[in-house]
Amino acid sequence: MPDADPALPLSPRGLEILQANPAAYEKLVVLGPTPDTARRLLRGTTPDPLFAGPIASPAHAAAALAGLWLWHDGLHECHEVAQDSGRDGRRAVRSLDLWHAVMHRREGDFGNAKYWYTRVGTHPALDQLAAAAAPLLADPAQAGHAGSLSRGGWNPSAFVDLCERADARPVGDPARQLAVALQRLEWEALFAHDARAAVGG
Repeated sequence: MPDADPALPLSPRGLEILQANPAAYEKLVVLGPTPDTARRLLRGTTPDPLFAGPIASPAHAAAALAGLWLWHDGLHECHEVAQDSGRDGRRAVRSLDLWHAVMHRREGDFGNAKYWYTRVGTHPALDQLAAAAAPLLADPAQAGHAGSLSRGGWNPSAFVDLCERADARPVGDPARQLAVALQRLEWEALFAHDARAAVGG
């Protein structure tokens, strides 16, 4: 599970959902229906009870909820939240498109993921991801990945390619381990951005 950053403006309920499944987010590609654990934790949840303060940006709050579904491998529900938030009159944000991109990558629709990453363009969370990934990519064993992933900032398209290749490898394979570690950093950067923006931080 991600570190429970005390700076995240989450309510006890939000923290409970975040920390409920220590084995969450280990799969690169998720097949099959939404896990029962995800449904038990999140079914019927709206953004409001997730935060410790009043919501200033409904779209960012919805994006954070989409991220929690994705953290627990609820790809269909993540997609619904991201899509519905763009249709119900709330101001769309690039974060919703970014969760959309990550969701398509994790369902194995790699071309569609690249489309949505391109549509997002720049995003503060991707800059944070590049900085957070730097120590992992500085390892000489990762020299083959470092240039393509981080040249000129974070390269989401190269990361999609890495995940596609790594998903075909066994669990202990170094490339697969790197991809899983990077996807967790990506999730943490995007979720932290949206959680803070949701309450105006």
